[in-house]
Amino acid sequence: MNNQEKQEFGAFLRRIREEARLSLREAEKQVGISNSYLYQIERGERGAPKLEVLRKMAVAYKVPYESILSAAQLDDPAGREDFFDNIDDELERAFEYVRKDKKFKFGTQMNGRELTPEAKRFIVEMYQKFEDRKLIGEEKGTTNGRTRTQ
Repeated sequence: MNNQEKQEFGAFLRRIREEARLSLREAEKQVGISNSYLYQIERGERGAPKLEVLRKMAVAYKVPYESILSAAQLDDPAGREDFFDNIDDELERAFEYVRKDKKFKFGTQMNGRELTPEAKRFIVEMYQKFEDRKLIGEEKGTTNGRTRTQ
């Protein structure tokens, strides 16, 4: 990565972190890298981190992994399979995020019952539409418009 590419990638990461409403310290906890390292990446002082860190950023920032790879000008041919292994974790995190939003408190009450993954996905998708905010990518967990089964 040249300096301009580092600057552009860093600006992209900062924008999506801020859109996810995460401080550097919150991102540090969720991604597992120091906030100073993250700050250096966002300022364009360092290049893209390892693929595993980029995967964690995608989940924490609630954006498709592929968009981060593209911004970093990287390819992870094996990563797509691994990423699908984490769909359930991503859906759970997204659902918990929605459940904790006070504006959506009554729409996610479960009365002591566990919701199905399909019900959770529906709630997360409705939240995304109402809030115009991406928590999970549409292509994740779907195959030809149907929920992906393992």
